[in-house]
Amino acid sequence: MEAQETFFRILDGKLSNLQAVERRELARKNICLTATGSRRRPCYTIVDTGEGQTPEMLPQTFLSLARSNKLSIPFVQGKFNMGGTGALQFCGTHNLQLIVSRRHPSIRDLRGNQPDRRWGFTVVRRENPTAGRRSSLYTYLAPSGHILSFNAESIPGMPGQYPDAYKAPLEAGSLIKLYEYRMPRAQSALTLRPYYRLSLMLPNVALPIVLCERRAGFTARSLDTTLAGLTTRLDTRDRALEPGFPASLALRVGGQPFGVSVYAFRRGKAESYRAREGVLFTINGQKHAHFDDRFFMRKKVALPFLRESLLVMVDCSNLSGRQREDLFMNSRDRLREGRLKSMLEKELEGALREHPGLKKLNVTRRQEAIGQKIKRSRMLAKTLTDLLSRNPELATLLGSGTRIPNPFPKDQATTAFEGKKFPTFFRLRGRPPRSCQKKKRHAVHFETDASNDYFERDSEQGSFAVTSAGRAVDCRFTLFNGHGILSVPPDPSAVVGDVVSYRVKVTDPSRSPMDPFVEAWEVTVRPATEESRPRPKPRGNLLSLPEVYEVREADWRLHSFDRRSALSVVPRAGKAYTFFINMDNLFLLSEQKASREDVRILGERFKTALVLIGLALLRDSEDREQRDGHDGREEDVFSRIGLVGRALAPVLLPMIGHLGNLDVGE
Repeated sequence: MEAQETFFRILDGKLSNLQAVERRELARKNICLTATGSRRRPCYTIVDTGEGQTPEMLPQTFLSLARSNKLSIPFVQGKFNMGGTGALQFCGTHNLQLIVSRRHPSIRDLRGNQPDRRWGFTVVRRENPTAGRRSSLYTYLAPSGHILSFNAESIPGMPGQYPDAYKAPLEAGSLIKLYEYRMPRAQSALTLRPYYRLSLMLPNVALPIVLCERRAGFTARSLDTTLAGLTTRLDTRDRALEPGFPASLALRVGGQPFGVSVYAFRRGKAESYRAREGVLFTINGQKHAHFDDRFFMRKKVALPFLRESLLVMVDCSNLSGRQREDLFMNSRDRLREGRLKSMLEKELEGALREHPGLKKLNVTRRQEAIGQKIKRSRMLAKTLTDLLSRNPELATLLGSGTRIPNPFPKDQATTAFEGKKFPTFFRLRGRPPRSCQKKKRHAVHFETDASNDYFERDSEQGSFAVTSAGRAVDCRFTLFNGHGILSVPPDPSAVVGDVVSYRVKVTDPSRSPMDPFVEAWEVTVRPATEESRPRPKPRGNLLSLPEVYEVREADWRLHSFDRRSALSVVPRAGKAYTFFINMDNLFLLSEQKASREDVRILGERFKTALVLIGLALLRDSEDREQRDGHDGREEDVFSRIGLVGRALAPVLLPMIGHLGNLDVGE
């Protein structure tokens, strides 16, 4: 942020503080990405007007594989030293890359001398394995061991107006051209689908980038556009988000701070900003790993109706070098399995599950999806009751009792919350807990007038620290509409009867270091209670049915259904589930039209069969989880149920009708 403000006059380091025309001009002067070549085999040229390199420096910078030359610079990428070489494997059949660079004339060397003003250039390519060498080798052009060079005040390296790809002068900086680069969505204009994808991959880009499409044959409205990152797009289009968002969470895991931003989109708006990504893990504004949106289907997150409307960004920029290596793969596409990942995943699950704004929004979306009336069926009740009486194991998937409780809390009057950038108070809300179970977390509630993004914003953000007996404690802090929830883990060294003291300090740049918000409390450790989990015994009509709702074509969008979709299952509390059946399924309607049987009977058969299939898959998932242990992938069963229902829908009714008419003679 300081570099952005000092060198580029970007207030608070936020690109959204610039006008669109200012972002465009800043991009054109500094960084360009240009597409040339053909649709199927495009070439991409990246040009920047930064410091550049002398010919002698190229082997130690762009062409190095063993140097960590950016580790000491906190605000740049390149921490894994794979930026230039990592792209080579995608550069067509021959893996060719052109590099041209010139040191900026205003930069002196360490001795105060003027830099070498020559342009250095080379070509990098992939050499196939030969006898005695089992793997490929990347080599660069350097006749007689020296990088080629030439003298010129500028080169035609920056794009001009369409169709000129290399028209405007480049006086210093670097140019990298990737030949025949295999990029997803390459046949789309660079300013369309690739633009949206790059916005997601660079959600908090430090400087804007101009994207220039210079291939022939495109009819996009604009062949030049400015990439400013996903958060800038959201900051300038606040109508895409639900009221109160983005919201912030603050986590401290393994002694390391993590800032979390939560974006809850209005219905149907998220598809313009994300695909299947649910949780992004970023370093200095660049995505390094992600969880897909099935993460929100987990029972430990319990936000199934927000699956397609949430995007969570976890900022990992403050990790130590060792922790960063432990958390991220060098490929920067996924997290590395290990203790830090498991702890972070667990804390994130809890923080999202407890978030009051998300909980309320999930209930609202559920109410929109199913309404207040529950569809009941005598045939479904009889079939399930008979089946469960013969197979008690399936009963564990259902609750006990004769009624399904109202899934919607009573409406509470709410007023719009107007938070302050710098709060005037941050205090305990009510009485803190006096005791906690051994090995159990306890929650402390706060009230404040801080804005929802207080703990995670681009500039002047708040921070918190919790200590016990002078030691830092890993905690998570959820803040929404003036209500803060601090979740405190158990003290592993405490025994029953111990009194454990805690102290929380909340501060921000507006407050003197000697005047933070401070609160303290004590809890007495009491014995852990054993939770009894008796297996419910099915007894006739005492078993409650799963919630089953019929979905018609008018409501397909609420469930991501189409004409071939058949079944969707979402989790509720405990081991309860809600079933959605597509009663306007293509194959059901076709069978109802062609058959002489009552359309209502066919509909009940279709619905009952799908519910039984869903229950069977849930039972199988629970069995495998108990056998193999929890691996954080239980959300996969809900995707699998949808796919199986879709695959079986064409054969369900014909199979039921035919098998019911079989006799021994046949």
